[in-house]
Amino acid sequence: FRRRTSSSSRKVLAQRRAVPKISVIIVSLNQGHYLEAAIRSVLLQDYPCLECLVVDGGSSDRSVEVIRKYEAFLTRWVSEPDQGQTHAINKGLASATGHILSWLNSDDMLKPGTLAHVQKMFNGTNDPAWLVGAGEVIDEREGGRLTKIKTPPREISRRHVLDWPHNWFCQPSTFWNRAMLERVGLLDERYQYAMDFKWWVSMLEQVRPLTTSKTLSIYRMHSQSKSVLHREKQDREWILAVKKVSMPEETLRVWLLILRFRIGRLVSGLRKVFDRTRLYF
Repeated sequence: FRRRTSSSSRKVLAQRRAVPKISVIIVSLNQGHYLEAAIRSVLLQDYPCLECLVVDGGSSDRSVEVIRKYEAFLTRWVSEPDQGQTHAINKGLASATGHILSWLNSDDMLKPGTLAHVQKMFNGTNDPAWLVGAGEVIDEREGGRLTKIKTPPREISRRHVLDWPHNWFCQPSTFWNRAMLERVGLLDERYQYAMDFKWWVSMLEQVRPLTTSKTLSIYRMHSQSKSVLHREKQDREWILAVKKVSMPEETLRVWLLILRFRIGRLVSGLRKVFDRTRLYF
């Protein structure tokens, strides 16, 4: 990691002492065309006690060029091969020193004012806590059109989260404090698609999250995103993860969730085939 020299300005130091440090870890691999927007969305938060870390997986595109452009404003950054996205996130979490933390995939962005709102929501608590906010979902395959605003329910329960394919919430709109990180530990690196789902279940075992209807992030869908390219792998991992985290008394419900999920995927696939056939004839 490369370190930046911190400012010695008395005013800046006073502002930093007045609020908790927030660490945002940006993870990236060969997404230089999105990375700059992600970095700027964090640096332009105007939050006085910000730690911004970039963990790049040894990109071969212009990512390092983009990172060096903002090097003076980053707390630390690294570009080296890793063992996948989950490992990259864990590297950032292990290095971060903030009281409140989050990670941001390089194709996503924070909305202006997000960190100030997050700090107010945590309200200085030292008990394990986490926060889920709303997120804009945009689709680059449709010209960056806003497809939905994903708003969490006021109360997020274990029952709600286990049905992840229907009740997912935006990962870049999710934050947690250090006490929570110390309680649940790092992400499970055996998972590359359902690692966040499994982590949220672990957090739920500690305490239900705070929620806010404020839009905290922009979640970007595009042709190269993991959830689009590797839908089948993502599906298999969620099924493995939900079986892993379920309790004995939840077995029947979990199998019904999986059955409904598979039927939904089958119907969706048949509908696409029907639509293509209709267009052909």
